Amino acid sequence: MQKYLEDYTNRVSPELDFESRQTYVQAFLKSRDVVISSVFWFVTYRYAIWPILIVLPVFAAPGVILPLFCYRKAVKQTIVERLRESSE
Repeated sequence: MQKYLEDYTNRVSPELDFESRQTYVQAFLKSRDVVISSVFWFVTYRYAIWPILIVLPVFAAPGVILPLFCYRKAVKQTIVERLRESSE
């Protein structure tokens, strides 16, 4: 379709102007990159691992301790006793 339109505007109707979609996409991407780089000139991105390493033990400790606590509390009774309590 693009070749047809380009040929038509060059041969049949030269008064018409044809620019491909790709031309508009490239112009948009170029202007977007210029705007982004000019707006955020003061920002540099650096991936910091330290916050993750600090917070990891805080979340890992309850994630391990709570299930162990619940399991040990549940193991003190037999399955039959737990079923009797839940049915009453």
